[in-house]
Amino acid sequence: MLQTARRTVGAVILDVPPALSALQKGEWVRLRNRADVTTQIDAPLATRVLSDKTSTLHVCDVFPGIGARLLRVAARQWSFSSAAEVSFSENPDVSFIIPFRGEDRTEQLHAVIRSIAGSGAGVECIVVEQDESRRLESLPGNTRYLHLPHPKGDTRWHKCFAMNEGARHAKGRILVFHDGDLVVPNRYLEELRRLFDVAGNDVAFPQRFLFYLDALASRSIQMARGHCELSTIVPARITQNWVGGTVAIRSEAFWAIGGFDERFVGWGGEDLEFYDRCQTLRGFFHGYLPFLHLWHPYQKGKKNPEARECGDDFTTEVLSVPREDRIRALRSLPQ
Repeated sequence: MLQTARRTVGAVILDVPPALSALQKGEWVRLRNRADVTTQIDAPLATRVLSDKTSTLHVCDVFPGIGARLLRVAARQWSFSSAAEVSFSENPDVSFIIPFRGEDRTEQLHAVIRSIAGSGAGVECIVVEQDESRRLESLPGNTRYLHLPHPKGDTRWHKCFAMNEGARHAKGRILVFHDGDLVVPNRYLEELRRLFDVAGNDVAFPQRFLFYLDALASRSIQMARGHCELSTIVPARITQNWVGGTVAIRSEAFWAIGGFDERFVGWGGEDLEFYDRCQTLRGFFHGYLPFLHLWHPYQKGKKNPEARECGDDFTTEVLSVPREDRIRALRSLPQ
């Protein structure tokens, strides 16, 4: 109880005043934890946390009401919606690639697809079901579908394999590798085209905060058609400095740095390793966009501590090799 009291008092004194000030000014992207070292840019106002660790916003952990206010302020600038009719382009310049496994997350996947369909024209969406058997019976509208069991008969989750294969089938010049539980803001496509076509970047990680929704709030988003009402939602938690989930990259740049490393199997590590290689490109690494994470049960095996520790060790081992050497090794593999 004493520790909880100290945590609360510390947040009141050190975290609440700057958080409320940022929200009052509409500068919600500036919110951070007190120990974070950050850099800021303008036009757009964006923040980069100088760390390789994902974290939750402490002030919102202690005071969930501030998290609810943060979501409201962010959503006023970047609204969310769900397309009633899903009709993707046959001649897209942007390709969303969603690797997928899990029958219990189909409704979340459909909601994400509808959010992508509502974010602008000139886009396609490819769902890559990486599983030994086809389990997805249907997808909204003309969403493209690929069923890809691993060619060696390995039944484990091969996310990198799925994303590389999706990239090979994509028509767009810009590839967006995206998780099947992340709802995008309405103007995500508009911002990507600006970051690539106006600013001249080869890769972009513009995500600032990820708002985790509980089961009830997620259900409301999944049922929505049109505007998604977020004014009464209290996020379960809010994370920052996450490099997976959504990443946009020019197709030629993706293959130039070797694509995703298919040695990563299961969960964890592949996003951080890919992000590290992306540092060799002209990129945008400051966050200013919000995303919504829809609730679902944990995937089988994801929280296995032994598997996670093994994955962390492997990631550390891979990252000890210089980026340029890893790129050369991946580019030398048969395509």
